[in-house]
Amino acid sequence: MKQGDKYMKVIMLVLAIMVTSYVLYSLLHDPSSGVQTVQAVLYSANEGVSAQGVIVRCEEPISSDFSLNVTVKAEGQRVAAGEEVAVSFMDQGAWSLYEEMEDMEDRLEQLRQALSYQTQLADNAAVSKKLTEELTQYAALVSQGNLDAAQERSQSIQALVLRQNAGDDAQGKLTAQIHALEREVAALRDRSAGFFSVTAARPGWFSRSYDGLELRLTPEYLKSATPADLEAVLTHEDSDMGYFTIGRLITDSAWYYWTAVDPRYLQGVEKGDILSVELVSTAPVELNMEVWRVDRTNGILVLTTDRYMSQISAHRYAGADIVFTSYSGLRVPKKAICYDEATGSAGVYVLVNREAVWKPVTLIYDIGDAYIVELDQSSTENLWPEDLILTRTAGLYDGKVVQ
Repeated sequence: MKQGDKYMKVIMLVLAIMVTSYVLYSLLHDPSSGVQTVQAVLYSANEGVSAQGVIVRCEEPISSDFSLNVTVKAEGQRVAAGEEVAVSFMDQGAWSLYEEMEDMEDRLEQLRQALSYQTQLADNAAVSKKLTEELTQYAALVSQGNLDAAQERSQSIQALVLRQNAGDDAQGKLTAQIHALEREVAALRDRSAGFFSVTAARPGWFSRSYDGLELRLTPEYLKSATPADLEAVLTHEDSDMGYFTIGRLITDSAWYYWTAVDPRYLQGVEKGDILSVELVSTAPVELNMEVWRVDRTNGILVLTTDRYMSQISAHRYAGADIVFTSYSGLRVPKKAICYDEATGSAGVYVLVNREAVWKPVTLIYDIGDAYIVELDQSSTENLWPEDLILTRTAGLYDGKVVQ
């Protein structure tokens, strides 16, 4: 037994030496062991500024003759010349009469829609199915915050409930209710007095907002506006218009974003350039805007577009992120960049089959601890995405075996 123990110890010693030798060999010859690399990845960066500015449009205030007013158009809704945008009331009694008429008109519309369902939906089972669909859509619109569309959907729901309650003789019952309500509405109209329609003087977009700057801030004004003018507008308090203003009418599709930025960002900017802009103080809007005016001396920048009028109609002031230049390419750590002694051109060493392979790069943007370099896939000798870049460059040369 003692002799056997001796041989077992020898065998265990030999096995330990073999395992240790294998581990050391792996550490010395595994390319990933002791070799620091980073993968070349696609990367984008923007150079720009965050600014505070003013929205300028061709617009005019809409006024009425009385202090009691109800707008009938949604914010940012497009209107035709002569189209009603609000109703103005002489007194509270006229307002109450108008509201009574509006309620009757809404109910009359629901009854007419319910009657139309009589031909579309043959029985109560079909009505119940349609009602379930409408309720599901209504809930979805409310959860999305789309309250205008949800209000329209609620009219259909109420009409379906009326159709369902009418039962088998829906057509006769609904027709009788419609005729009775039409007589009531006609009687109220005969009594109607003391309220008047407010209409749009010309085509445009209706806004319920106003601030007293509607006639002052125009594209013509922006042609010579200074930083001091901008500061005065940014600190402006809404003015007393001196009459019963109910909103404003925007009369042109073009609108302008007027701001001031550090002049160094404007050195390469020319009139007509297209810049990427994200308005962040309104409902978030991302869009491309054209440079309409650039004053490098005073740092004035005016951008324009004819899109998203409905989204910005209520706003006068807005913060914005303005991108002057975008850079895209491959991200390379600064410590990996080397320079050819003969030409001075930049490059990196890439690990390929345990060898350091030189690949030239063109530096396009400094992002702090790394560069964005040009992505040129016209040749496999250039740097490509997913290449393993060696970050320990001391003593490297093209073709060197890396261990």
